[in-house]
Amino acid sequence: AACYGAEPIADGNLVTAEADGTAPYTTLRTPKAGTAMVLLFTIEDAPGVNASSPPFTVRPCSPATVAKADMSVIAASVEPGDPLCVIAGAGGACVAEVRDSFGNLAEEAVL
Repeated sequence: AACYGAEPIADGNLVTAEADGTAPYTTLRTPKAGTAMVLLFTIEDAPGVNASSPPFTVRPCSPATVAKADMSVIAASVEPGDPLCVIAGAGGACVAEVRDSFGNLAEEAVL
C-alpha cells in the first residue's frame, strides 16, 4: 500500500455533489494511524443532517526513524557490565521507538 506525505485534506473540505447525488472524495487521506476511526459527512446548509462511515483502521507507514523512547534514561556514567539505561521496574532495559514519517509508532519492526 502506498504511503503519502500530506496533511489531512478532509477536514472542512467542501465537495460539490454530482447530478446523481454522490460526492466523490478522490484524494481523502490522513497522516494519523489509529483504530476505530470514522468519517463524518455533513451538509453545509443543512445543520444536523449527517452520516458516518463504519469504523476502520489506518495502519502506520513503513518505519522511517528509530530513537530512544522517552521512558529510557541513559545513565551519565556506567561501569562495564552495568545497564546502560535506567527505567523504573524495567531492569535497565533500553526501549527504542520505531516511527513512520508521520510520527506514528510502527506496528512491527526488527532491530
